Amino acid sequence: MRIFLPFVFITVLFLNQKISAQSTITVHADCPGAMISPTQYGIFYEEIEHAGDGGLYAEMIQNRSFEEYRNGWEFDKLLNKGLFPMMDDSKNIEAWNLKGEGTMRLDQLKPLNDNNPTSLQITLNGETTLINAGFVTLQPSGGLNIKQDDGLGVGLACTAAEPLLFSFYSKGNQDFNGKFIAQLVGRDGKVIDSHSFSGINSEWGKYGATFIPQITDTKAHLEIKLSGKGIVWLDMVSLFPLNTFKNRSNGLRKDLAEMLEALKPAFIRFPGGCFVEGLYQLKDAWRPMKTLGDVANRPGLSGARWQYGSTDGLGYHEMLQLAEDIGAKPLLVVNIGMSHGDLAILRFDDPNAQMPGFLNDALDAIEYANGSISTKWGAIRAANGHPKPFNLQYIQLGNEQGEYPEYESHYATFYTKIKEKYPEMHIVVGSTFNPKGVPKKSPVEIVDEHYYTSTGWCIENFHKYDSYDRKGFKVYVGELGVTDDAAFEGNNSTNNLRTALGEAIFWLGAERNSDVVCMTSFAPLLCRLDQKMWSSNLIYFDQSRVFGSPSYYVLKLLSNNLGTVNLKTVTKSVRVILNTKKPGDEKDKGPGFRDYEFPESLYANSTIDSINNQIIIKVVNISPKIQKTNIILSGINMSGKNIELEYLANDNIIATNSLDNPLNVSQVTKKIKTSSKNLPYILLPANSFCILRIPVKMKIK
Repeated sequence: MRIFLPFVFITVLFLNQKISAQSTITVHADCPGAMISPTQYGIFYEEIEHAGDGGLYAEMIQNRSFEEYRNGWEFDKLLNKGLFPMMDDSKNIEAWNLKGEGTMRLDQLKPLNDNNPTSLQITLNGETTLINAGFVTLQPSGGLNIKQDDGLGVGLACTAAEPLLFSFYSKGNQDFNGKFIAQLVGRDGKVIDSHSFSGINSEWGKYGATFIPQITDTKAHLEIKLSGKGIVWLDMVSLFPLNTFKNRSNGLRKDLAEMLEALKPAFIRFPGGCFVEGLYQLKDAWRPMKTLGDVANRPGLSGARWQYGSTDGLGYHEMLQLAEDIGAKPLLVVNIGMSHGDLAILRFDDPNAQMPGFLNDALDAIEYANGSISTKWGAIRAANGHPKPFNLQYIQLGNEQGEYPEYESHYATFYTKIKEKYPEMHIVVGSTFNPKGVPKKSPVEIVDEHYYTSTGWCIENFHKYDSYDRKGFKVYVGELGVTDDAAFEGNNSTNNLRTALGEAIFWLGAERNSDVVCMTSFAPLLCRLDQKMWSSNLIYFDQSRVFGSPSYYVLKLLSNNLGTVNLKTVTKSVRVILNTKKPGDEKDKGPGFRDYEFPESLYANSTIDSINNQIIIKVVNISPKIQKTNIILSGINMSGKNIELEYLANDNIIATNSLDNPLNVSQVTKKIKTSSKNLPYILLPANSFCILRIPVKMKIK
């Protein structure tokens, strides 16, 4: 049976848009396809662009442990030449400034502990003020021209009546009077709140207080005021909101975590990405078991991959807790004894010599997540506040290394040892390209593929997975993002609607092949705007605000409208011209961005929601015109007169969101009422991604 539908729809919504010739979407409910993977849409977290420190991790103070002097690739190059930074150079003390009658330097003679070897030493000669204003901008970007001349950050965001937990470690010599005042100061120079401390002696001690602001200020700063003579040392100076996501201690910034939760991700892959590999040396690789316990005892990473260090405050336990809190399965990526140096020919150490340590890390990490409290690491997990196992089911071996000659043997060793102890564990190949990076001599279950590309490539690869072997391994598209678009040619660029629609087309192509593509995620996930170094990101923020890109709202629509079974869906639509790149264009030598003609302007997939007895039609319209579209249902009847519509659209295909206009391109929900139990013609908005939920009479099994 086929149902043809009369025209009654929302003409009033799109009065300013031209209408193209009639198009057709035919949903063959009598031709069910692959079951939808329950892990179809997830998220990928990596410490890049200060996604964690200065972002998701709620700590407000940058360089709280004074270890950032050793950050970045330039420092590693100096070390390998036998050169070391001068500890008495105050320019090495990132994010801190000292004013008044005193001097500051870094000190490692009597550290707080072995994992935190550097403290701040202040020599007093009268009134002295130490200042921190949060995270220092990397460069003027994202529309934020806020580079500070004094080396300080862009400001601490405090909210009226929202408590902030202040803590620090300190000691002093015999000449220090043991007193100082900590103040939260507003942008106008007025004190917001203040606390006095005394009794600081010659031994390291922890001190703390709670600031309770009575005003809201997004550009406050911390002042530590000292006086008199003597020497005082400070370490682990922290300012942390009391109200974190799910009220976790050492927790997450609430607004950012809620943005992740709203995506309803099936899984979260972490902590990278290239971050797992380190900065060309395995000594800088992420080691999960070193990120557990008291944050004052976590060594952090000095030379992390993305040119800044990591405190590891957002550690392995916190990531597992985040996964649990947002209802996502954790997917742990582990280093398998390989670094970026294997690619860059800058390897300064022997990876094979360290592989047993990394293998133990992987096995211990699984035991920490899943072991009973009678095991060593299960007991430590319980001591850290989580006696119940986290139920880790997925682990990825390396990142973007399948093409390296050494990967095959490393993969085989890790695969064998993990499966011997944890046969139920799903193991993902840390490749980039398929089939080049797929191990040939070991079992393969899931292969990770990465694509940073153009809108044109996404459109032309809508059918990419149609021809994949149904009897072979599964595919995880772990990193996809349109990064090659004319909109990204300026410094202040962010994802636009055109890039999001291209990604939506690719996601739909993967979804309709969910018997092959079992997992997908966008990359990168989070970007602090004043730390932007990647073309496109899913979520952008500053110290107090956040917005989702159009790509974010595409994924939110997809993950919240998944369905259970694919249905054969056929579209017929007009040709369209779009400014983009296509496969084969060379970025520097070829034609670059230009107008290309595509044979179709509608790209769709349909699924059945067997729980709510609805057909879900998901369709992208890349035409600059409204498409008057005939929806044809084959093999099924409607059961009611109300159709639910959610869509993402804008007259301007390069429209973006911003801190000042966060919902410029965001989802809109409408109800369509029909005069009969037949579907109307649908006016699909220009430049749009639409979700239609249609009630039906029969269930599809």
